Amino acid sequence: MPDGSWLTIPIDRSTDMAEFNHVRISDHRDWRKAHCKALRQHYGHSADAICEEIQRPYKLLIGLSLACLQILLSDSDASWHFQSHLDGGRAVTAISDDRVELAPISARLALMVAELGGDVYLSGPSGKNYLDETPFHELGIRVDYWQHTGDNPCAVGRKVSA
Repeated sequence: MPDGSWLTIPIDRSTDMAEFNHVRISDHRDWRKAHCKALRQHYGHSADAICEEIQRPYKLLIGLSLACLQILLSDSDASWHFQSHLDGGRAVTAISDDRVELAPISARLALMVAELGGDVYLSGPSGKNYLDETPFHELGIRVDYWQHTGDNPCAVGRKVSA
């Protein structure tokens, strides 16, 4: 939010460490109404579309997240691709402390980037702990690690460009 506060969606703790597409939204308290009130206080009517989605009875976090992203990026001409559309739909659980065990996942990620015609893979900062960059480099794909610094402004209320 503009004042530095965050709006977070409460999740069902039994799905806390589940794959993202299995994380369930908790409906304890009336968080949906409170979030929309806060968004409208800060952004006025430009928050209406996001608030409409928040009020829908989404049960999974991925559904609400995707709907909000589609609103925020509606003016973008970027194409949407999902892992289930790539990689033969063979998503696997990637939880391990063993870099050797995780190496095939790096190869699969590199192949997905190549399939989309990408030349850069952007990883979160924790990727440095497990990512094997070799398959990316073999396909001519650069690996960058994102690290957030500074403010974290909300995209609601401002035009997002690609």
